[in-house]
Amino acid sequence: MKRVVFAATAMGMVIAGGAAIWAYNRYLSSNTPPEVSSEPVVSSVPNTARVRVVGLDGAPLSGMLPIATETPNAFDAPVAKGKPTDSQGRGTIVLDPNRWLYVRAWDPQLRFFANNYFEVPSGNAAVRDELQIVMVEGATLKARLFRADGSPAALENVGLMMFHPDKGPWWPSEADTDDAGNVQFSRVPAGKFLLALKTSQSGRIDLPAVFLPPGGETDLGNVQLLPD
Repeated sequence: MKRVVFAATAMGMVIAGGAAIWAYNRYLSSNTPPEVSSEPVVSSVPNTARVRVVGLDGAPLSGMLPIATETPNAFDAPVAKGKPTDSQGRGTIVLDPNRWLYVRAWDPQLRFFANNYFEVPSGNAAVRDELQIVMVEGATLKARLFRADGSPAALENVGLMMFHPDKGPWWPSEADTDDAGNVQFSRVPAGKFLLALKTSQSGRIDLPAVFLPPGGETDLGNVQLLPD
């Protein structure tokens, strides 16, 4: 079966390829830079940041990986990552003090997605604050795809790109349709996104903002594709 891969997916979707960020209140939450020291940077001195990862209810989440990237995009490859968080949701990550970085968390099992990130400016020797990352359960997206002639887009690979309203391409995924054109994308970020669907043969469609509830399911119903 021919595979459909959006260009962004080449950057990866596993931990080697970054983490997904979504906005529960419709917009990505960017925390203000944490308090940092004013001492000049010495490039050989690491910058160790303390993080605490919790759920929406404030309960600690263990097994989450602190990561840092050079942009907030969900599929950027991390330039640093820490060990899994402990039973109290705490962990550390060692940062390059000469880089402006974005710190968040990643769930290797893709059950949860980060709802915020912290910008850590370059030019400072140490992060003094504990950075609290909030994680929210992912969502499921379903649709039934039809070709322009009305027949089901059966047994095709489908690429999905989720676009953040402000920050552009955010999360890529792919799945296969069944005999009736049904497709399901499981474990995608919750929140409000613009969507693009592209099949291996039948065409594509761009969809307006769709809300995916945390831990829930959104069914787009019947979707007619446009020829490429």
